[in-house]
Amino acid sequence: MSNVNKTFNTIKHISFLTQFGFSVITPILLCIFCGIWIRNKFGLGDWVVFIAIIIGLISAFYSSVSIFSYIFKEAKKSEEEEKNE
Repeated sequence: MSNVNKTFNTIKHISFLTQFGFSVITPILLCIFCGIWIRNKFGLGDWVVFIAIIIGLISAFYSSVSIFSYIFKEAKKSEEEEKNE
């Protein structure tokens, strides 16, 4: 494997990790901020924020599962290409 190919693979793996981090934390934070905004705007109780946190966690879980599925699919495809070479 050439140096350019190794560098490309390293950058690709770092981008996957970064994307995974953003896709896990972003839905949680957005749902918390929206829940706090709704609570303050309409004078509702803290249960709104709790429900928003639950929705954010479910979204983060779904997002992480889809990213892991994509990463495993790419790894399998890469492994098959290496066998064919």
